Amino acid sequence: MGRPKELTEQKQLGNAPATESEVTEMVVKYLPLVKSIAGKYRGRVEYEDLVQEGLIGLLSAIRNYSPQKGASFSTFAYLCVSRRILTALKSQALSVQQPFAPLTEEDPVPGEDPISRLIEQQDFHERYRRFEAILSGFEKDTLRLYLGGYSYEEMSLQLQSTVKSVDNALQRIRRKLRLVVAE
Repeated sequence: MGRPKELTEQKQLGNAPATESEVTEMVVKYLPLVKSIAGKYRGRVEYEDLVQEGLIGLLSAIRNYSPQKGASFSTFAYLCVSRRILTALKSQALSVQQPFAPLTEEDPVPGEDPISRLIEQQDFHERYRRFEAILSGFEKDTLRLYLGGYSYEEMSLQLQSTVKSVDNALQRIRRKLRLVVAE
């Protein structure tokens, strides 16, 4: 079952939208790829959630693929799915809004002390607060957009700045994050 030639050459060039049956065919064909990528991160987040994020990335790949860019669809799909899953993992890891999971005797993680886990969670949140405190307003806005999956160009438009300013802000954010993690 190959990728429909019409979808590759016409639909993705912006001439016409892909039909629902063509999109369904592509999702069925590339679902094993999505599951394979999601499986690499099993245990960090629910597997089904990762597959769902991967499917969103696949749909984005189907919508945005352009054969003129020189990459095969499978390569482009792999990148879109991987990036979507990694963005979801980053967002989940840096989310301060998540409450502490209740610790119960019935559901401990095997080999892990619930008190140690609570201390690690509190340490993570304290480090995140320190990290957030050293970021400028522009850096916070840039990080929020970056974790939201925006491209450099989209971020520069949203922030009314240049792509270079966005790139510089992300470099500063990475340096500051390394400092906080090293503490």
